[in-house]
Amino acid sequence: MLNARFVREIRGEREPAEWSRFYALNALVLSLVLIVYMTINAEGLRASLPIFGMRLSKLPLPGFGLMARYDGFDRLDLAHLTAFAMLIGLLAVWQWVVRQVGSFGSAEYEREEQRPFFLFELTIAVLMIGIEALIFYRGLAAFGGGMWGGTSEFISIGATGLYALGMAKIAAWHTRFKYSE
Repeated sequence: MLNARFVREIRGEREPAEWSRFYALNALVLSLVLIVYMTINAEGLRASLPIFGMRLSKLPLPGFGLMARYDGFDRLDLAHLTAFAMLIGLLAVWQWVVRQVGSFGSAEYEREEQRPFFLFELTIAVLMIGIEALIFYRGLAAFGGGMWGGTSEFISIGATGLYALGMAKIAAWHTRFKYSE
């Protein structure tokens, strides 16, 4: 009889403790990122297009009107919903970029054998990351005039750069965990 741990090692599978630790750290890190991301990006979206300031409880969809009755939910608007969707999409894009740079999985095949499609995906990834960084910067700049007491524009630029590097690091962590043995 083979030991279950030995069989997992042969197959390249991870121990349950590794999965538990990975998901626990994900819950902690991504919940903190989500709070910061949604706050700043929602402000950037509202500053860019005022329509994002529409409360979710005012949407003409069944059940959304009930949100106005509950404290906290009555302040949610389209910017929060869009920022949440952008975070999910951005993490997927960053994971794709890290996979291509690190040649994880079928990345080499995609780059060499499907060159036009790879260039198309690369263009979309660069545009999404760039536009999202501009929205993040716009959100920081919107806070800069009031809450931070008129901080320098270089602080917002530096914070946006650090934010982008942090998102890339989270994606690298996920990609390495998914594709390494």
